Amino acid sequence: MNRLAQKLHEKSSDVVRDARTVAPLGLLALIWLIVGSVAGVFLALVGPFDSYQYPLLFRLGFWIPLCLFAALMGGLFEWAV
Repeated sequence: MNRLAQKLHEKSSDVVRDARTVAPLGLLALIWLIVGSVAGVFLALVGPFDSYQYPLLFRLGFWIPLCLFAALMGGLFEWAV
């Protein structure tokens, strides 16, 4: 039984170490910027919540920064966890 516990401990420490080194922080930031930008463009084109009444440039100027801010918050929470 002791040998099994030791093997499980070794494997769990490897998993934790591998999980911490999945991707560098710069790559994660780039991914979140791309996701936020794509989501902002999509929402600007679709025009939800009656925003379709406004011109496209106005919607782009509204939705892209809003989605980038949301992506920034999501990335910060992911990094913190």
